[in-house]
Amino acid sequence: MDLSGRASETAHYAELFGFGHLPPHQQAVGKPCHDLAMQMIKALPDGHHLAAGLHSLLQARESFIRAADARKPS
Repeated sequence: MDLSGRASETAHYAELFGFGHLPPHQQAVGKPCHDLAMQMIKALPDGHHLAAGLHSLLQARESFIRAADARKPS
């Protein structure tokens, strides 16, 4: 996604939603969070509320990844 012209805070959050570096069991939960974040960045203007929403989604993503780790067989 082209983020030129977007607020630096928005671009920063967009980078944090990358999932290609994650193991497959984490990618399964990381990709939907990435996709939702990109959809919101595309649809909404920069500002405090977008940043707050992306921050909350990032926290949720981290929790989902921990849950995926707990579910993964050893």
